[in-house]
Amino acid sequence: MAKGVKGLRTMFSFAKRMDAVAENIPSNANRLVRAIAIQSLTTVSFATPVDTGRARSNWQVGIDKANKAEIDSFSLGADSGGSQSERDANGAIAQQQSVGKGTVLIGTYKGQRGGIFLSNNLDYIQRLNQGYSLQAPRNFIIDSVKLAVKAVVKSPAFKGIIG
Repeated sequence: MAKGVKGLRTMFSFAKRMDAVAENIPSNANRLVRAIAIQSLTTVSFATPVDTGRARSNWQVGIDKANKAEIDSFSLGADSGGSQSERDANGAIAQQQSVGKGTVLIGTYKGQRGGIFLSNNLDYIQRLNQGYSLQAPRNFIIDSVKLAVKAVVKSPAFKGIIG
């Protein structure tokens, strides 16, 4: 009889642990989605080639649907080119602004059915992604997202949550 009671206690303890795990699944899933979205936005923005900063500036976030707008460059205002230091400054400003705005919006995500969308609506973003610029390799967008997912999954913040 004592063996049976011990078995019931073990089963009860296991059931309680599984209830706790199940209770945390939605919040852990939302944390994971937000982390991947922020890391993807940061990585793809950084990988985007820079001339004026407009392509980097146009990485935008939408919740439930893609943002379809085109926005002006967050840059020093140079129309094109300029010195390497001007292009670097434009790129840094553009990335800081687009990632900052996007991160705030991603933080509002609470598991909405439509998900999180990262978009860039400039007519030449596909050409850049096909390797048009020497500053970024072909397929830099998907490669950036893959890198971001890998970084989040391996991060200590999700140890024990993701296999």
